[in-house]
Amino acid sequence: MTASHCPGCGEHSLLMPLHGAKGGPLRCPLCIGKWKAEHGRKRRLGRIVIRAIAAFMDAGGTKADLCKLQLSATGINLAGIFDFDSSVELDPLGYLADSANVTKGEIIELTSELLADAIKLAHPDYHPPERQELAHRTTQGLLALQPFVFPAPKPKPSLRERHGSSMATPASTERPVTKGPSYPCADCKSAIPLDYCDACRAERKKRQREEQARENAKQRKWYAQRKARLWKTKACVACGAEIRISGGTGKHKRADARFCSNACRQRAHRKAVTDKSSLHRGHLKSRDSQTGTVAKLDGGAS
Repeated sequence: MTASHCPGCGEHSLLMPLHGAKGGPLRCPLCIGKWKAEHGRKRRLGRIVIRAIAAFMDAGGTKADLCKLQLSATGINLAGIFDFDSSVELDPLGYLADSANVTKGEIIELTSELLADAIKLAHPDYHPPERQELAHRTTQGLLALQPFVFPAPKPKPSLRERHGSSMATPASTERPVTKGPSYPCADCKSAIPLDYCDACRAERKKRQREEQARENAKQRKWYAQRKARLWKTKACVACGAEIRISGGTGKHKRADARFCSNACRQRAHRKAVTDKSSLHRGHLKSRDSQTGTVAKLDGGAS
């Protein structure tokens, strides 16, 4: 924790990591509370929307109807801003015709625990006979809401409780099989990469490095294939080294090149001259020896 100007609001305050022990950018306590309230509430409402869309599709809804519902949901906000009747112009399906005005109201989040208590209170067994029918209808309506509610978030255990529970349990001899952490985590799913926690930021950099390594390997493979198509090789006549020949420029040799360097060319030339001179001397010696033998034969005959 440090004391400085908050990057979010600009106020001079005590700065803490946005995601607590997970790290993240430094923010003041007010910005941290505002961020968690906004993203946590949006995540819970998003789960309710997903369940509601699935139920709507199971009841016979189509993708075109979903587009109309999206138009109606947008029209609620526009009606609150521009003050006109959204049920006429922005409610194609007419679902908001007999509903209450929710443009200025607050959405109440219903948890599964609260719904269970309401069902228990509205059960017909807890009411006199004259209210049995009403209690039965109320219970049936509350039971229909069960797919669209979620349990209330449980409080996180304290550091002492976590350490105490881990110290109390004996160490197991078998290694537990655990799945890797999700990326991004629950706190960073609806945030931009700049607001990621330290673990998600490290995982993002790791994946970027792996992606860059795959791209580099792909480029090297392509370059090797291109080089194999364009370059041809042959052996040097003098030393046997590899000679690159192609139609390109640079250090590539001509197609009729026989030597890899000037040194090999000079060495081959000197060897050819030496071999030629030694062959010539051998020829003269053999000729002189033959001439002397003929002369001896002629002298003996005379």
